[in-house]
Amino acid sequence: MSQSCWQRGVSVEWLPPVLAARWRNVGLRFASEADMSDMDFRQILASSLNLIGMDNPLKGTVAGLCRSLHVLTASARGFDVSYSEPSLPLSIFVSCPLPTERNRVERLAENVVHEALHLQLSLVECVQPLVIDGPDDEPVFSPWKDEWRTVRGLVHAVYVFGNLRNFWKGVASKRPKETMMQPTMRSNVTWTI
Repeated sequence: MSQSCWQRGVSVEWLPPVLAARWRNVGLRFASEADMSDMDFRQILASSLNLIGMDNPLKGTVAGLCRSLHVLTASARGFDVSYSEPSLPLSIFVSCPLPTERNRVERLAENVVHEALHLQLSLVECVQPLVIDGPDDEPVFSPWKDEWRTVRGLVHAVYVFGNLRNFWKGVASKRPKETMMQPTMRSNVTWTI
């Protein structure tokens, strides 16, 4: 599968050991080259980027903010892991669904977009803070994580999931219905915000 020039800007990379250890300490598990080969990761990534490319605004966001992609392994079937850290600019961490799982391309595309949107909103907040969480602020309940979070965390969730909704509506209008992700699958997938 040929890559468009915007896809060539996304590079699969391995972190230096000292940085990898930092993220392993928060529970991320990095895929090896052998893991990636077993998952057909590069092919799934190319297909996912083609899917993202159907949405021009998000295509620009991903191309501009996701220059380094670090591949993770998920802890279980049907469980996607994605992560980004504003202190590691232009980098995202994503897992790839296993070869036996359904909707691999769509799930990886969603995880890439998800993390690009977090990075985008973090950049906006560097210029114009949207929420200032005080030390005495009460947390609010997040239905996505099924736990209590800061208001800032909830604003990020609403921004990301609102934009993902628009992304999927746009994709649905451009793809044949039978090629779309099965709705029942989404209830089995967990996202990390």
